[in-house]
Amino acid sequence: MDIAEPRTARARRVSPGVENARRVPVRIGTGEAFMLEQDPPRISMEDFRALLMSCVLSGASDVTIQSDQQPRAEIHGVLYRATRRPWGPSEVDQVLMEVYGGANARTEINGQRVLDFSYELNLPDGSRQRFRCNAIGIFGRDGQGVEITMRALPSVTPSLDGVSLSAEETAALSPRDGIVIIAGATGSGKSTTMAAITRSHL
Repeated sequence: MDIAEPRTARARRVSPGVENARRVPVRIGTGEAFMLEQDPPRISMEDFRALLMSCVLSGASDVTIQSDQQPRAEIHGVLYRATRRPWGPSEVDQVLMEVYGGANARTEINGQRVLDFSYELNLPDGSRQRFRCNAIGIFGRDGQGVEITMRALPSVTPSLDGVSLSAEETAALSPRDGIVIIAGATGSGKSTTMAAITRSHL
C-alpha cells in the first residue's frame, strides 16, 4: 500500500511478566519451530508473550506476526513457522494493542501510518527483554490486515571485541576525513556494530 503519512514513533511499552517460555530445538529443513506446546483455539496475551520469549530463547533475531498467516521466527537467517495455525485478524489486532499500548494503533495504521516503537517483556528473573518493533497495514484475505515485525535487542551493549572486527576494520572506524558507511542485509549486525562503536567512544 502507498504510505501517505510519516512514521509514528512511540515510547516503549512494558508488558506484564512472561511465563511458560521454553527453548525449542530447531530441526533444519523442516521450516517449523513451534514455540507453544499446544496452539489454543484463540491466542491470549499470555500465549503471545510465551511465544515471543520462546522465540528469543531459541535464537530468533526477528519475529513477524501477520494477519491470516502463521507467525514466523527468523533463526540464524532462516524463517520458521512458529505456530501450527494462522492467527486471524482479530488476534493480530489484539497483539498490536498489547505491544503498542493503545487502542488507537489500528486507527493510525488504517490512516496509512507506519508505527515504530519498542516493547519490553518482564522476565521471571526480574530482568527485561527489549524489542524494536514496526507495524504496517497490509492487504489480507479479508481486507485490511496488519504486519508486526519485532527484533530482539541485546540487554548488554556489545564491545568492539564482541563484534569480531579485525584490527584494520577497527582502525578504519575513526578516520580523520570522510565518512564511514556500515551496510549489510537485514539481521547482519549493523545496529549491533554501531552500538559497539558508540560504546567504544563513551
